[in-house]
Amino acid sequence: MTVERIIQQSVYGAKVQLLIIDATELGGQVMRLAPAPFNGAAVSFDGELYVPIPLKISGLSWSAKGGMPRPVLEVSNIEGQFISALLALDDWVGAKVTVIETFADFLDAGATPDPDQRLPDEFFVIDQLQEWSNVSVRWQLSPMLDQRGVKLPRRQILRDVCVARYRRYVSSEFDYSQATCPYVGENYFDEQNAPCAAVDDKCSKTLSGCRLRFGEHAELPFDGFPGAARVRENG
Repeated sequence: MTVERIIQQSVYGAKVQLLIIDATELGGQVMRLAPAPFNGAAVSFDGELYVPIPLKISGLSWSAKGGMPRPVLEVSNIEGQFISALLALDDWVGAKVTVIETFADFLDAGATPDPDQRLPDEFFVIDQLQEWSNVSVRWQLSPMLDQRGVKLPRRQILRDVCVARYRRYVSSEFDYSQATCPYVGENYFDEQNAPCAAVDDKCSKTLSGCRLRFGEHAELPFDGFPGAARVRENG
């Protein structure tokens, strides 16, 4: 079962939140953290180990009516592992934070390991150090888009065309190595949205092609801008 189908259910398994803190541009390292161990050990996902340490990140919700989220990240510092890094790397201000969310079954040690089954990653930058003590360290984060010099759109707005890379059929099987579209189903359609064999499966890059694969009432991963209205001129 895919992550898209799981989140549509009223009851689903344990969600797992993973954090990557990239301080390499500050002269530091990449840290991979998990809020708790999995089966008593470090969490492994997509071949990478995430060190279990008490942490929480709040304020991730996006709102169409309000501004961009400015989450707060708090990490345990009981063993003092962050103090020297904070002093040496300007409080980690400017470090990049990636938030990964998946489900326990998809971890490397889960029931059905699959690193592609994850919710869309969220990307932030450490904006300021709010507080640090012998107990915890707390930072204010800001979205990557909310940085000085970053402008929207960062790519051309195409109203009716999805720019996600679709899977390819190679040597009697599908190749997902370059795919960014999450579809892994067994319903096949050609570029005219007509049913076809697996070997002829190609996406039309339209909303109708997306609905054929994911369902009429599903949340579609369409990577276009269908809400961008065309300019109309009254004669």
